[in-house]
Amino acid sequence: MQDIASFYPLIPETDTVNKTHLEEIGLTVESLTVQYKEERFHKGPGFYEEIRESFLNRIRRSLDLIRFC
Repeated sequence: MQDIASFYPLIPETDTVNKTHLEEIGLTVESLTVQYKEERFHKGPGFYEEIRESFLNRIRRSLDLIRFC
């Protein structure tokens, strides 16, 4: 797996790659956020219903398998 800095040679390898650096080299950067209980969070996988349902299905399946062992 390549480091992101190798894709953007204008960013020195010692710098932390973040939104500011990417914007400085002309890239448009968007960060999805979500409001939850009066706080704003970056929208990670746990905020998508499909992802949560997938995890729950795997847990249910694992519990079913354990029950029949």
